[in-house]
Amino acid sequence: MSDTFFDDMDIALLAENSPVFTSTPLPSSTTARKRTRTDAGLPQEVEEQLTSDLPRSTNQNLLVMARHIAESAKLTAQQSGELDVFATDTIHVQNMHIFAMILALNNRVDRLVPPPSAFALSADFMANLKSYAHGVIFSSKIALYKGTIPQNHLLDIVKRFRWGLPEGIENDTAKWKVVKKQAGTDLTAVRRKVKLQIIASMRAKKAVDHWTIYDLAAACIKGTDYKITVPLLARIALMRGVYSNPENRGDNYWDQVDVRLAQVADKAKGNAEHVTRLFKHFLDKDRKEHGAGTDLLVDENEVDNIQENIDHAIEERNRLLAANPRQAAAEADEPEEQEERGEQS
Repeated sequence: MSDTFFDDMDIALLAENSPVFTSTPLPSSTTARKRTRTDAGLPQEVEEQLTSDLPRSTNQNLLVMARHIAESAKLTAQQSGELDVFATDTIHVQNMHIFAMILALNNRVDRLVPPPSAFALSADFMANLKSYAHGVIFSSKIALYKGTIPQNHLLDIVKRFRWGLPEGIENDTAKWKVVKKQAGTDLTAVRRKVKLQIIASMRAKKAVDHWTIYDLAAACIKGTDYKITVPLLARIALMRGVYSNPENRGDNYWDQVDVRLAQVADKAKGNAEHVTRLFKHFLDKDRKEHGAGTDLLVDENEVDNIQENIDHAIEERNRLLAANPRQAAAEADEPEEQEERGEQS
């Protein structure tokens, strides 16, 4: 079925006297601008730009609205005047005013908000880290005193308790490096403290005038919340036994202590009872060689709760290292991070 309404389109095109339909353009919302002779050679978009830059004719409705907005916003008289001018400006001038105000506001915000400060550890965190660094060195479960093994034991404890550190900080390389360096520094400080006490304990020429092992342990834990226990006495006895050899009193002292620990582990062959027996031997030998009189007795069942928690954490990590010998070997060879200091540990 044909649509008869469109059948005569060809005839309409051939009709000579057919009037051409034209639409009436909508009136412009801006003031008409007379095209000058100078404009004749300008591109269309430039001419339109010039037209849009013409100031708007004053519209009383705009001014009334501007004053109403000024009153609602409780603007000052000066600000109200500026709003009146803004209302009658061209769109381009208005945009420039707005952008300038944004830039000025950014400048004020920059002055109000201080730049981010460098990451720093809190006093509470530092106090806890220092305390637990003592616990790691005092632990009867630690396999080595130097290198990253003790440092990583301490860092594992940090991850467990955090002490105010934000979650996931260990994934922020720069910030975690600060934590690692402080952990290494605190461990070095504890080793230095213990070595100095061992030196002081043997300052007297005669062995009978040396400190007893109990007095030496008391000096090592001074200023901490740790208790004197039999495992701690036995560990310190091994440390003093190493220092008794004049060849071990230099910068290699803690390296030699680690050598002795490795020998104990090798002889015990993983048997915990054999380890205990060897350390009891060191303790008995120290009591015979240093000091005089009756040493204070310590209950073998005495438990230090803080130290016990640290020992459990170290044991757990020791099991993980035992399951991955390659990682254990790498940690044993890697030096721990610490602050640059002239003192020897």
